[in-house]
Amino acid sequence: MDKINKLTLPTTILIASIILGGFYYATQISKQNSIERQQQVKIAQEQLEKENLEKILNDCLSSADWKYLSVFERISRISNPGQWENMPVSITSYNIMGDTSVEKQQNLKLWKNERDECFKK
Repeated sequence: MDKINKLTLPTTILIASIILGGFYYATQISKQNSIERQQQVKIAQEQLEKENLEKILNDCLSSADWKYLSVFERISRISNPGQWENMPVSITSYNIMGDTSVEKQQNLKLWKNERDECFKK
């Protein structure tokens, strides 16, 4: 009986330590999973925000480009949409609308200013 009493206390301490250690380990795992989920949500939000900003910029640039394209360029892009779908618009003085070279230069300046405004937003 005396041997049993001597072993009971260390055995109880050992079992209690294992149980408490298990709870502590489970808590740490839960914290780690929570931190990882928060990081994934943050990364997803940043990616979505980046995509939205890119879309806004592309829409603004496309609008500026379309506004100053000559009628011939607009008709060409409308009649062949697949050809222009993924191609960025690059405007030169040849496809800027305007009857005279002075008008074209003025429109080219306006176009450049409007595009610059898109990047400031």
